[in-house]
Amino acid sequence: MIAFYTLHKQTAFNFSPDKERAFFEIWTKKEAYTKCIGTGLSVDLKSINTLSASINNNIITFTKNEYMCSVCVIKNI
Repeated sequence: MIAFYTLHKQTAFNFSPDKERAFFEIWTKKEAYTKCIGTGLSVDLKSINTLSASINNNIITFTKNEYMCSVCVIKNI
């Protein structure tokens, strides 16, 4: 389940009181970012740290009716 997490993300996940929410937040952020940069899920997901400010500041995550969605917009890629 955590095969696509960086070590930093694994630590955050392990200490999260709501692991299901943490999993989906990390996953939707990675998916949004890879779609935004045009690579899709073909890149090594461990190489993407969505906790880093340069990536995380461009992602908005929201939950509605028990569904979670992340959207990434980067100007001048």
